[in-house]
Amino acid sequence: MDKSMDKSMDKNMYMYAKKKMVIGIVIGLFLGWLITWAVMMPKTGSGWQQPTTTTNTTTVSQGLNLKQLMVYQTMDKLWLEHVWWTREYLKATISNSKDTTMVAARLLKNQEDIGNSIKSVYGEAAGVQLTTLLKAHIEGAVDLVAAAKSGNQAKITVANTAWYANADQIASFLANANPSWNLSDLTSMMHTHLDLTKQEALDLIGKKYDASIMDFQKVEDEILMMSSSLSQGVIKQFPGSF
Repeated sequence: MDKSMDKSMDKNMYMYAKKKMVIGIVIGLFLGWLITWAVMMPKTGSGWQQPTTTTNTTTVSQGLNLKQLMVYQTMDKLWLEHVWWTREYLKATISNSKDTTMVAARLLKNQEDIGNSIKSVYGEAAGVQLTTLLKAHIEGAVDLVAAAKSGNQAKITVANTAWYANADQIASFLANANPSWNLSDLTSMMHTHLDLTKQEALDLIGKKYDASIMDFQKVEDEILMMSSSLSQGVIKQFPGSF
């Protein structure tokens, strides 16, 4: 056998050994992950209880069943998207970004999503009405930002008054739909949402970006509190459904 063949065989054996080593490492990492997952995964009775085929009321540590948990998760997602896309719109319109129109369309879609989310319990008409009110809420914010950018105090006052009047309409609509939702509490939450969002917009207009981030953290915290209150009210009003 000549030297060239020896070299070829040595190279092939080296590559084969290298492949085996790599496969061994991958298998080892996978087994390590699997063992860690098995150790860390909560057992039945602590935290999540794994769903079975015989029940739809999986209990969680907070005392919620699976359907109730889904109400909270869905509501949180929709309202977080509401404030996230509002912030994206504020940044886009204040900076005259080219994607302002697309961001605005996505923000308005969120208002439709929120309205659609209540149709299964409050009906088609109620869902459409809530969407209409929420779109007016967004349009009011647009008017107020435009007025603030112009510096016209008279326009700012008119837009601000209309925006808060719309917030009162949303609070009244929700309170009428569900006796568990207190009108005074809803009005307070909606006004706080507007106050915080307005401060966020003013800081963005003033290029106070650090402050606007702190504002948004407050917006997120407040909207999650409101979302939780809404979820609790739905579950309380329709206990047989959840």
